[in-house]
Amino acid sequence: MEIKTIFEKLNNQIVIDKSKFIAYLFPCDNKEQANDILASLRKEHEFATHVCYAYIVIEDGVILYKSSDDGEPSQTAGAPILNVIKRNNLTNVLCAVVRYFGGIKLGAGGLVRAYTNSAALVVNDATIVTLVDAYKYKLVFPYERIKDIDKYLEVNQVEILEKEYDMKVGYTILNYDINDIENIKNKISYLGVEFIELGKITTRKKV
Repeated sequence: MEIKTIFEKLNNQIVIDKSKFIAYLFPCDNKEQANDILASLRKEHEFATHVCYAYIVIEDGVILYKSSDDGEPSQTAGAPILNVIKRNNLTNVLCAVVRYFGGIKLGAGGLVRAYTNSAALVVNDATIVTLVDAYKYKLVFPYERIKDIDKYLEVNQVEILEKEYDMKVGYTILNYDINDIENIKNKISYLGVEFIELGKITTRKKV
């Protein structure tokens, strides 16, 4: 099953009848991360009237939903934001809409439209990616092989997550097909490369 999410944080802003609505969209992988993001957002916008939000995350194979109206009339903010996320089939995302009240009441229907439009606009700007299983490996090799290793990894579009320089060079790479690593080993093992398996992770991959 393909799971769609977003690649990176983004935000936008709209003004409706003098009220400012600032929408944020975050990659978010669990409840704890969502709570940390919201705490930071509330601190950043400590004078905002409302910080409404919704998120969908997968934890231990279970899909979790949560939304909050944060003082707005019931079902006028959190639920519309959540509906936007669901309508776009997104998972492992948090969408928050910060409102600064402008003095004009919008009514229940107006609030639903405002929060829906604000969330929809920021989602429309997002780079959509898929959540996939990937495999991390560390390549350890002599300094004199850096040029050869760099050339091979660049030509074959192997993603390098980290580079370390100690007694030897260490590259942490990401591979999306476990069968490919045998091909990589066959191609560059003659260069004195040691392969260390670091395990499987779930990561974001651009479509």
